[in-house]
Amino acid sequence: MICSREFSAAPLFARLERRFGAPAAARGLELRLVSSTARLRTDPILLVQILDQLVANAIAYSDGGRVLVGGRRRDDMLWIEVWDTGRGLGQEQCQRLLAPAADEAMEINQGIGLAAVGRLARLMRLPVKVASVTGGGTRIAILVPVVDGGPWGAFGLVQRRMVVVIDDDELVLEGMRMLLEAWRFDVVAAFTGEEALAHLKRIGRRPSGIIADYQLRSGRTGAEAVSRICDFYQSTIPAIIITGDTLAGRLCEAERQGAVILQKPVAAPHLHNILAQTLERRLSGV
Repeated sequence: MICSREFSAAPLFARLERRFGAPAAARGLELRLVSSTARLRTDPILLVQILDQLVANAIAYSDGGRVLVGGRRRDDMLWIEVWDTGRGLGQEQCQRLLAPAADEAMEINQGIGLAAVGRLARLMRLPVKVASVTGGGTRIAILVPVVDGGPWGAFGLVQRRMVVVIDDDELVLEGMRMLLEAWRFDVVAAFTGEEALAHLKRIGRRPSGIIADYQLRSGRTGAEAVSRICDFYQSTIPAIIITGDTLAGRLCEAERQGAVILQKPVAAPHLHNILAQTLERRLSGV
């Protein structure tokens, strides 16, 4: 029986981190969660069962890499997404999530595999979206109704500024996008500076800030990407370079541009504070 009620999404994410942090670490995986303060309306017990199974599957079928769980607000729905860099799902497995099977009427408690996840989602009338590449990872999203129109994130920065994020790791890029959207930013996410600039030209907006990983593909750097975007707009755009490199000499280019350098790993609250300070200095002309 479905028991829908209102509840906060944030405890769901905190619970997933407590339950799956150690199993993920034991398999050499990085488990990253991007929470949400949205209030939801559905059956919380059944939603917990769905999310537990999706995260457990992502961990079990990933041999190294990352698992990302995040909440992304879209109008009156929260997309709760589980990404992994694992083995991927075959067409038949995807079908179990998306389409009713001949045994649709069987008891849900007979198991909570992918087929049962699909049945639960349909029973709860929650849409499911799946994208998977065999050997290239999986993304599964459960769309849950939101009942409030309040703030989306835990930090509440000024609304609707736009930030460019550049990183060549898809899960890191998507996690950063979710985080910034939760803080009420518009986001342009790209693997390279060229791709970011192409997006910016297409939408015709100047970004308020840039966050870039230092080491990008093909020997490119985040500092080069920042420089390319600033040159296009013929002005300095506040930038944060995130790096695992401890060689100060390699970061001189970024420092000359006035970029803030953050060493990995960067906790979300710290990034939020640095981003707020960086944009505020720009607004005040400092």
